[in-house]
Amino acid sequence: MKRIVLVSLALLALAAAAFGQQTVTQAAVGAASSAASADMGPGIESLKATLQEDYSVVSGDTLKAVSAAAYGDYRYWPIVYLTNKEAISNPELIEPGLAIKIYRLPFDAKAPNDLSKRLIAETYLQAYERYVQLGASWTDARRWVLLEALRYAPSLFADYASRIDDGDEAWYRSR
Repeated sequence: MKRIVLVSLALLALAAAAFGQQTVTQAAVGAASSAASADMGPGIESLKATLQEDYSVVSGDTLKAVSAAAYGDYRYWPIVYLTNKEAISNPELIEPGLAIKIYRLPFDAKAPNDLSKRLIAETYLQAYERYVQLGASWTDARRWVLLEALRYAPSLFADYASRIDDGDEAWYRSR
């Protein structure tokens, strides 16, 4: 799948160069850096494709509440977090007055297809990784994130074992 994406990006870059929009070198470098963005993971940038609205956090807001209002489902909160992570250091703590962006989802929120579910699972994994970075006091929150991710990736613990803390996997297996 990754090879298909890279080939597609290279072809798009060459097509853009052919139409004089940029040089072949600029196009290839741009395509390669987009494809190799390990920080955002595969497909995450597609979540920032279309701005839906600018939003100012009000007292009492949570990412789950913002997600429910924007998308009709609180479970898309990791998308709100990841598309605004430069402004949000802790997914559990958003302050009134914080300006965030809400992007239109690149899939049907009511019925995401299998590819969209993989993308959603990736957002959960990246949110989980942030909770791990925040430390042991966030263990319950990060485990909840893993449980929510199972909705989109039922084989999460098998497919992404290398990204899940051994203690969290043992906790899950003991349930």
